[in-house]
Amino acid sequence: MRINAGGKLESRKSVQNMTLDRVNARVRIEPGGIRITRASASILDVDIHSQAFIVRHKAKPGKKMTLEEFSEALAEILGNLPSWLPSLFEQLNAIRFGESPRADLNFTLYPTNPALTEASLHVRGFSTQVRGVSFDSWDLEARLENGRLVVPSLNLHYGPERCSLTASMDVTNGMAELRVFSSLPLNHWLCLIPREWSKALKCEDMPDGGHAMFEVWGGPAPVGKIAEHLTGWLSLDDVNLHGVWVDKGFVSFRRNGIELSLKKIDALIGRGRQKGPLRGHGSLRLDTHEFAARADSECDPNAVLSLLTRNQARVISSLVFKQTPPSWQMNVSGDFDNPKLFQMKGHFRGTNFSYNGAAITSFDSDAAVSNGVLTFHPMIAAREEGRVEGLVAIDFDNEKVILDATSTCDPYMVGRIIGPNAEKFLRTFRFEGPAFVTARGMVDFGTWETTDIRGSAELQKAGMDWLLIDRGRFDLRVLGTQLFFTNVVGSVYDGSFTGHVSFADIDQASNVSYRAEGSVTNIDFSQLMFAMRKVGGDPYKGSLSGEVAFGGVVGKDTCRTVTGEGRLSIKNGHLFQIRLLGGLSQLLSRIYPGLGFASQTDFSASFRIRDCKVHSDNAFLEGSVVSASGQGDYYFNETLNMNVQVQLLRAGIVASVIRAVTFPVTKLLEFNLSGSLKDPRWRPVNLPKELFLIFD
Repeated sequence: MRINAGGKLESRKSVQNMTLDRVNARVRIEPGGIRITRASASILDVDIHSQAFIVRHKAKPGKKMTLEEFSEALAEILGNLPSWLPSLFEQLNAIRFGESPRADLNFTLYPTNPALTEASLHVRGFSTQVRGVSFDSWDLEARLENGRLVVPSLNLHYGPERCSLTASMDVTNGMAELRVFSSLPLNHWLCLIPREWSKALKCEDMPDGGHAMFEVWGGPAPVGKIAEHLTGWLSLDDVNLHGVWVDKGFVSFRRNGIELSLKKIDALIGRGRQKGPLRGHGSLRLDTHEFAARADSECDPNAVLSLLTRNQARVISSLVFKQTPPSWQMNVSGDFDNPKLFQMKGHFRGTNFSYNGAAITSFDSDAAVSNGVLTFHPMIAAREEGRVEGLVAIDFDNEKVILDATSTCDPYMVGRIIGPNAEKFLRTFRFEGPAFVTARGMVDFGTWETTDIRGSAELQKAGMDWLLIDRGRFDLRVLGTQLFFTNVVGSVYDGSFTGHVSFADIDQASNVSYRAEGSVTNIDFSQLMFAMRKVGGDPYKGSLSGEVAFGGVVGKDTCRTVTGEGRLSIKNGHLFQIRLLGGLSQLLSRIYPGLGFASQTDFSASFRIRDCKVHSDNAFLEGSVVSASGQGDYYFNETLNMNVQVQLLRAGIVASVIRAVTFPVTKLLEFNLSGSLKDPRWRPVNLPKELFLIFD
C-alpha cells in the first residue's frame, strides 16, 4: 500500500511516498468501528506490530458499518493529512537500516475527532544511516492521549555522543513544542534537519571531525512552522567551518519567522599566529539572505580568507603579522547572494606586520567598505623612519587605489606597498635621507591606464647612481604610464640646481623612456669629481655651472638611445694639475720648462650627446700663460678621442697679436688625447719624426 503525503501517486519513487509492504492483519468490522488485531507490516524496513481500533463515524446502535462507510472513513483520514507530513516522509525515506528495527504501535482512532484518538509507539533500532551518515543505535517513545501527542524521548547514539529530543503537540490546534540536545558531530545532526533548512542557513556541507554541542527549544508554534520559532545555543571545538578554523566557538540564537538573530558570538578562530578571539552579535533574513552584524576581534584577517572575494583575498593575503594579530571592530551588513552589497564600518589597529613584504611598525585607522571599496581614513601607518597619514581607498573589483596622503617613510617601502612595478621603478633612484611626499589621486594597479596622481616631495640625500643631492623639492604628476617631475629645485655640492624630468611607460619592466632638462650653478667641482671618480684635492678646485637637456630609454641599449645637448663651465680651477691633463703638462714642459705647470683657471664647452658619446667642437681651457682649445669625443665606456691646440695667453688683443706672431710654433703645439680617463694618452700631432722621440 502506497500513500503520498502530497496527494500525488504518479511517481512510485517520490520522496514523499510512504509504502507499506507485507501487510498482514486480522480486520473485524464491528458496530462501533473497525478492529485490527495481530497486524504487521514493513514500513521503511521497520517491522511494525500493531493493534488498533478505528471508531465508526456517527455510529448507530445495533447497525453494522458497511464497506462504503469504511471507505469514506479512510478517505477522510487521507484527506486531512497535516501539512508537515510531506517533509517528514522525505526525511524518513532518507533512512537506511543495517538490520530491521521493531516497532510496537497501538492506537484507537477517531477520524472525525482527533482529540479522542489514543496511541502509543515504541521503536528501537541499531546500525542506521541517514543521508549517508551512520548512527550506532536509536530509540523512540511516543504517545497520544487527551488530544496531545507527546514524545518523551527520541535518542540517537554515535559512540559516546548522543542527540536527544522531547516534544509535544496539541492535535486539536496543531500547536507544538520541542527541545533538542546534541553532542553529535556536525554532519550527524545536520543530516536530521530538512534540506531547505540547511540551504537557508548556508550549511549544506559541514566538515567531519571536531566537536559540537547544541541545544534548541522550539515553539509554542504551529507544528508546520515550529522551525520559525526557535531559540538555542551552539558550541564548537576544533572545526574547519567553510575554510575558517574555529578553535572554540559559542553562539546563542533565536529565530522568529524569517529573522535569525545571533544574540551572542564568542569564538577563538584561526591557527598559530593567526589565532585570536572574535566576539559579536548579528542577524540574518532567511528569505533574502540579508545580514547585519557587530564584531570585535583580535585575529589575523587571513584566518577568514575563504569568506572573501578573490580580489579581497589577494589583498588580505599580502598581510603578514609576525607576532600579535591585529585588533578590529566593525559593523557589517550585506547579502550572502550578492557580495557587492557588503558594507562595513569599523576600526583597525595592528603592530609589527608587513604588506607586500614592506615592514610596518604600527597601523591605526577607521575603516569602511562600500560598493566593493575598502577605505582607511583617517589612517596612520608608521615605520621606524617615518609614517604615512591620510586616506587610502582600495577598489578591489576595479584594481584601483585612491590616495590623499602624506608620507615621511622610505620611498622604496611605499613603492613596495603600491606594487612590484612601482618599487622597481623607485629602485632606479637613491634615497638615503628623509623624504616628505604628498600624493592625491588614483593609482590603477591593474593596467595603469587610468592612474592620475598629483603630489610634491621634499628630499634630502637623494639621487641616482653617483649623484646624491643635499636637498631638493619638486612637484609630481603621474598620468597613466607617464611620470612628470616639475619645478625641480635644490642644492648639491655647495651649489644649486633647477630642472624638470619626465618618464613614459613606467609600467614596463624595461624600456622606460625619459626626458630631462636642468641647470646647475656654482657647484663644488672637487666634491663632484669625488662623487663621480673618487678623486679630489687641490687639482679639482673650482666652481662648475652648466645646462643640459637629454633623453633616452632605460633598457639593454640605454647608451645608444641617449641624445641631448648642453654646455658647462668651470671657474677658478687648477685644471692642468688633474690626472687627465697631466700628460699634456709633461709634453709642454719638455718644449719649454715650466710651461706645463702654468695655472689654468677656467674651462667652458658646449656639447652634444649621440651614439654613446659626448661630442664637443668648442672646448676651451684658459689660463694666465697658456690656453687650450679642443674638439672630439668622450665615449660612455670612458675612452677618449680629442684634438687639442695649445695657445699662448688668454683671449684679448695682446694675446691675438702674440698668437699671430707665434703661429708656426702654435701649430707645433697640437696634440691628440686618447686612451681612457684612468689611462689618458697624449701625442703630438704636427712634430717632425726626428723630434718626435723627445716625447717618448
